[in-house]
Amino acid sequence: SVMTALKDGDMDTLAAWVHPKKGVRFSPYAYVDTKTDLMFTKDELKDLMEDSKKRVWRTFAGSGELIEMTYAEYHQQFVYDADFIKDARIAENKSLGQGTTVNNLNEVYPQDSHDFVEYHIEGIDPAVEGMDWRSLRLVFEKIGDDHALVGIIHDQWTP
Repeated sequence: SVMTALKDGDMDTLAAWVHPKKGVRFSPYAYVDTKTDLMFTKDELKDLMEDSKKRVWRTFAGSGELIEMTYAEYHQQFVYDADFIKDARIAENKSLGQGTTVNNLNEVYPQDSHDFVEYHIEGIDPAVEGMDWRSLRLVFEKIGDDHALVGIIHDQWTP
C-alpha cells in the first residue's frame, strides 16, 4: 500500500505508514546523507504534495547543481519516476540495483532493527542499454510485530 500511495500521490495513506516519532527521510540517491537529506513528520507529509515551497534536496550527481524543487517536482523525479508497481522486480532486504554511488542503507538503517523493500527496473529505453535503470527502496523500522516507514531512497544510474 505504500507503493500504491506513492504512485497515486496519496499523502494521507503514506503518512499513515510513517514512523510516529522519527518521520521519514527522503534520499535522492543510494547514499543516505543523515545530515542533509530532508525528513518530514506524518503531519508535514499530508500537505507536502500541494506545498509550493522549493527546498534543497541535495545536489545532482554529475553536475553538482542543487536539487531545488517543490515536493511534487521531487516526487516526480526522485520518488515515483517510473512505474515501479508494473515494471519492477521486487526484493526484500536485498539490493538489486548497484551503481557507482555508495549504498550505505545498512549502516544508516541497521538490519537488526530495519527491513527494506527494493523495487528495481533494469532499464526503460533499450537504446541506452540499461543506463536508465532505477530503484526505489522503502525502509521500515521494526516496531514489535509492526513496521513504520522511515526512509524512501531513490537510486539510478549516475555518471
